[in-house]
Amino acid sequence: MVIDFHTHIFTVSIMGEGFLKGSEGILEGLDFVGVGPTREAWDGMLKELGSADLDQMGAVYLQTKSEAGIDKSVVFHVDIAGLQADMNYVEANRWFAKFAQDHSDRVIAFAGIDPHRGKEGLKVFEKSVKEWGMKGLKLHPLACEFFPNDKQFYPYYAKAMGLGVPVLFHTGPVGHMKMNYSNPVFIDEVAADFPELKIILAHIADPWIKESISIVTRRANTYLDISGGQILFRTEPDRFYRTLKLLLRSPARKRVLFATDTLGTANSFFVSDAEWVRVVKGLASSRYSADIPVDQNDVDNLMAGNAKRLLGLI
Repeated sequence: MVIDFHTHIFTVSIMGEGFLKGSEGILEGLDFVGVGPTREAWDGMLKELGSADLDQMGAVYLQTKSEAGIDKSVVFHVDIAGLQADMNYVEANRWFAKFAQDHSDRVIAFAGIDPHRGKEGLKVFEKSVKEWGMKGLKLHPLACEFFPNDKQFYPYYAKAMGLGVPVLFHTGPVGHMKMNYSNPVFIDEVAADFPELKIILAHIADPWIKESISIVTRRANTYLDISGGQILFRTEPDRFYRTLKLLLRSPARKRVLFATDTLGTANSFFVSDAEWVRVVKGLASSRYSADIPVDQNDVDNLMAGNAKRLLGLI
């Protein structure tokens, strides 16, 4: 079984024109020689996101995940309060909740809420879990420009703990955004202050790979999804395999989660979902870092078992 713990469905209707126009910085950051996405592939993806409605993208998403051999996916809205979009954040979260309800055998939805929305956002979060069946909360400190350890946002963590659902934080840089907001060291403080709260650090991404792994190794309530690792795999495969293999030999091996961070679009501009599944499934038998033996059972747990335990599916 394969569970993809970090996915998106983006359209102009929920993100706004400004979000897509601001994507140029992301492409620049992926322009690795002989590796990064071509301009044609990138423009094709943006055209697809700009022309399709949510229901159309949902259908493409399901087909793409199925063709990649992914059995179940966690999907969420990225709420950025300042964006001007046709669909407000409540409507967007409601769409994701219904999408998961309609495809409950394949999709799990987390709420996506900018915590700057304060008490109103807290009410929507509670409703999304209690009434709409959503299974967690996605926060994006980088896009929303907040530090996770800011005490004004602690009510969101307390609410998640009370509802018994995990919180997934974006970590690592994106485009030209101010990257310090996404330093995982601030999440370490949250994990210490809320030891009963399940916290997922999203992305195994530079420049804070070691910091993220250190946090997940030391904090028993923290998890790490490996989305973003595609870049490391493409640019430094030896470091990628060594990092993942050492992680699977650490105390954190039961809290590492397979994830793609892809949009479910037909355009694959870096590493396709199918290839990513194949690469990660093959960690134990890879010729890279052959001096670091890995138990296939730990790889299987990374692909699905750890996620199933976290989500209460077993």
